[in-house]
This record gives sequence, structure tokens and C-alpha cells, in this order.
Amino acid sequence: MRGLLIRNNDTVRENGRLVVIDGIDYYKQRILIAIKTNFQENVYARNVGINWVQIFSEKVSQDRILSELRKVILKDSETVAVTSLEIVEFNRDNRKLSVKFKLISIYGNLTLIEDL
Repeated sequence: MRGLLIRNNDTVRENGRLVVIDGIDYYKQRILIAIKTNFQENVYARNVGINWVQIFSEKVSQDRILSELRKVILKDSETVAVTSLEIVEFNRDNRKLSVKFKLISIYGNLTLIEDL
């Protein structure tokens, strides 16, 4: 798949032209956008994202958080498997969540540590 490079919630341009990415770079971008999107926030993809309001406002277990992340990651058609998923830091009061995950995609293995 191919798509536009997005940084800071905006498309990236070089020499006045939109930057197109593909392969593992586009896959990584799609996964990160999907897990950072609040559920039903995207008008073009209402079933994408995680209910972050509920996770940070209610006593949701860490197992449930990991389950929600896994579901969103596996929705991507280019994800083969989630081999590891762990919470590095979780502070409900400060709304801070860092996760580390290892994925197998059709492009190969991918390891990410991300602040959500």
C-alpha cells in the first residue's frame, strides 16, 4: 500500500510536492494513527481507534487496555501477528501510557515503543 507521509497531523511536502510512502513505513504510520485515534473520532473510519476517554476515566484493567490495542492492530489487513505487547508506563492521573509492541507484518518484523 501507499499513502501520504503525515507528521504532526499534517501532510509532509518536499519541494512543494506531497511525500508518498509505502511498505513498512506506511504500515507503521497506519498502525500508530489507528492506536492513537479516539474511537469514532474519524468521520471517514468510524470503527477505527480506541475509547481513550473510557480507559483514562474508568478503572479499566491493563489487560483490557492491551486487548483493545491488540484488536486495533489486528484490524489492519497487513498485520500477520502481534508477538508481544506490554505496557511500559501507565499513569491514569496524568493520562500517560507508553506501550512496547512487536508485530509481524507482510513487510517483516516491527518493534515500537510509543507514548499514547
